Amino acid sequence: MIRRSHFFWLIFFLLFIGSSACSEDKNEPDPDKKEDPYTPPFHHEGIRLGANFNENIADININNLQYANMQWVRGFVNISNFLNISQSGEITGINENRFNSFTDLNALKNLENYTASNGEPMRIIFSLKLDFKRNDMGVPELGTPGAEYIIQVIERLLITANIASNIDILVVGNEPMWETPNSDVENFKLMLRYLINKVYDWRSQKSDWNYQIYTGALNRVSELAATNPVLQAVFEIASNNDKVEGIDLHPHVDTIEDGEADVKWIRDNGFDKEIIVTEFSLHRLLQSKLRQNLGDWGTQNGYSSDLKMWEWLNILLQNANSDPIDPVVFKSFFLARDWYPDKWFSSFYSAFCEYDVKVATYGFRRPIESPVFQLSSQSPAWVLNAYLNDALLGYNEDGFPVKNPLFKDEWEQIINGEFDCP
Repeated sequence: MIRRSHFFWLIFFLLFIGSSACSEDKNEPDPDKKEDPYTPPFHHEGIRLGANFNENIADININNLQYANMQWVRGFVNISNFLNISQSGEITGINENRFNSFTDLNALKNLENYTASNGEPMRIIFSLKLDFKRNDMGVPELGTPGAEYIIQVIERLLITANIASNIDILVVGNEPMWETPNSDVENFKLMLRYLINKVYDWRSQKSDWNYQIYTGALNRVSELAATNPVLQAVFEIASNNDKVEGIDLHPHVDTIEDGEADVKWIRDNGFDKEIIVTEFSLHRLLQSKLRQNLGDWGTQNGYSSDLKMWEWLNILLQNANSDPIDPVVFKSFFLARDWYPDKWFSSFYSAFCEYDVKVATYGFRRPIESPVFQLSSQSPAWVLNAYLNDALLGYNEDGFPVKNPLFKDEWEQIINGEFDCP
């Protein structure tokens, strides 16, 4: 006969064993269970779309920005242009003549007088390009005069017209994986950390300097991550340095399927800070097609069928100011190509939404040049890139440059808030 107290402990024991078994079952991995989809850390309500000017900061025109309803602007300066570098690669000082004649930052400073259509001030992304392959100079060791000259140039640029007070995001670096010798990667890590500390300290000392600090910009991340030590160093520092608030990417692709590859790689590898994309394009795809014939489309539209695409673009460049091509006809050429992915711009944007990009800036304008720019069979295809593309398409009756018909409708949907992130 079981005593009541013994019966109580028996029941307790059986319940304990049962609950433990259930707990173990819950912890047992389910081989069929799919991983949860990526959950973005910031949940931005739509990606801000902005105007990229690269090094052509002096070309910033407030009227054009208002015409395109822009709020974000991005440009960079090449620090090497302000250094005296010997033919042997030694940094011997600061190029004072270059500093004294450099007025490009005035165009950025003038943006403080501009208000976007939403009533907010213009936002500025400013990138510091560090070309360590100029004259084979390499990355100078910290503590050397060369390293100090670089620091002095950056500080002087930020102080010029107090431009730092207008900067929202300061990006330390611009495609360093192309402009840094892989053999200098250890010096590069030290230099990058030192620069981050410097711009952080300067910000701390100025009440009106409030920029965020990013690193980058990284290009072809998903392709080079396993082999390029400079790219690896930037990603590691961006991920682990508490003074760095985000990373900048430049996805230039040859297939639209690759449009999401870089941002996906960054998120898949645990990056939970902000991402901006200050350059993106189909440039690699377009450049690979420049030597193709126009074919039947050429015959149907008044050109020779064996005219090369780059030769056709040269005709458009020559005629843009006096007899520009109809934008509908221009776009029809691309729609007739089996390699051309229509709606590629919104495909990029959808990927940026999915992986929570904060801001994306795109090549803004390609002006008519004098003398007229001409391509060769080996030229880059950047002339096709710009949103306002008077170089190829001329001007509207209102005097503004023609908007690029390859993605004009998608751009305007995004700007007008009519494009819903997936």
